[in-house]
Amino acid sequence: METKTGNTAANLMKAALEGDTAAAQQLIQSGANVNARDDGERTALMIAASNGHTYIVQLLMDNGADPAARDSRGMTALRAAEAKGFARIASMLRSSTTNSSDSGAQQAAASAANLANVAKHDDLAAALQKSLQQAADKGDANLLLAAIAKGADPNARTENHWTPLMLATIKGHTEIVRQLLDKGANVNAQNNKGWTALMFAVSMGDADTMRLLLKAKRIDANLTDAEGKTALMQAASENNLDSARILLAHKVDANVADRAGETALTIAARRNYTDIIELLKQPAANNESSASDAHDSRKPESFDEAFIKTESLFNESELQRLKEELEGYLPQTWPSAAQIENQLESRAIPESQTLLMPSELSQLGERLIAALEALRQTPFPQLQSQLQPPSPAPTVSIADIAHKIMLTLPEAAALAGLSRTHLQRAVRKGALKAKKPGRGWRIKRADLDAYINEL
Repeated sequence: METKTGNTAANLMKAALEGDTAAAQQLIQSGANVNARDDGERTALMIAASNGHTYIVQLLMDNGADPAARDSRGMTALRAAEAKGFARIASMLRSSTTNSSDSGAQQAAASAANLANVAKHDDLAAALQKSLQQAADKGDANLLLAAIAKGADPNARTENHWTPLMLATIKGHTEIVRQLLDKGANVNAQNNKGWTALMFAVSMGDADTMRLLLKAKRIDANLTDAEGKTALMQAASENNLDSARILLAHKVDANVADRAGETALTIAARRNYTDIIELLKQPAANNESSASDAHDSRKPESFDEAFIKTESLFNESELQRLKEELEGYLPQTWPSAAQIENQLESRAIPESQTLLMPSELSQLGERLIAALEALRQTPFPQLQSQLQPPSPAPTVSIADIAHKIMLTLPEAAALAGLSRTHLQRAVRKGALKAKKPGRGWRIKRADLDAYINEL
């Protein structure tokens, strides 16, 4: 029972940090202790006040939160709100402290007046949040600071759970990112797909913003998105060597596996990104130490040998799924040769169509499965040595993509004859329209043509 209560109080503090009013209300109704403290002796009220969450501050005070409580540094919720410039919250807390000796009826009246005041300013709050989002989008530092000074929440979210920090990151406004972090923006906030600001910085290849985010207090660089992928996996999948180096220098965990069982290394190996593979093979990337190696008297096997013993070019689920798909193509009962001839004579099957006889199709499926089994068992270094010279990373064929309506960033770069970095900067500046439905940018062919014509 104590564990459940402790977890409930911790979840209430999380809701206070993220500004999730509905979750806070539900937790309080479930019996969460509004005056519970974290390791720094902070209460949910202090957390909500220091992050500008007006409704949660009022909700906590209405349910018995102590505005006079102090953390390990002697800071109260009032002082925290004043330090961050949240004037309206400071006024509410100041009023609550002044009226602490009033009767229950007087306190209820004061709470009602405060809530009415909050409701009265709803339109203003919405306008302030819109201004804050606009400032993050356009990189307007003056508008950003003015909106926050007047009560805008730096952690407010859009309907897709985007925060101003994410928006500023994806637009490449590093100074805005710095100011948002200074004003209490949650560096670990995730959108509806589990992406953090750090993941967006990796996707944009923005080294300066990455370093800034990694210096933030309480940064968790090993957070995973909805697919279980980390920022390092993202850098590996995009062959982004600089981002991978920055993340590894921050001591991120290179051994995290996503929901498909892949690590950053297996992702890079599957795509033959040799530079990323070599980087991830280094001892520091795999939490190895010279001390532990010296302790082992026998010579350790090479990294490639160890890698192949633990990771395959295909994992078991992928191979089983492929087998099932192949079996689905093989009919249970085969037509006879006479039936096939009759179908040809009656033109039920076009004469131009090449037919595989049952035995041929069966052998084809068996050979394909056998080939995949053999490939899966082939050690990675041995497989590389068979390639003379080693095969280069996949290239984009202009002929294959010229007809496409939606292009990936590498495809758009190849088609336009421009670098990926050039197109990324164009997207950040709004000069080139692009969408990000998943983990990569998608650019309409018409938008790319329009951008090229304007150059």
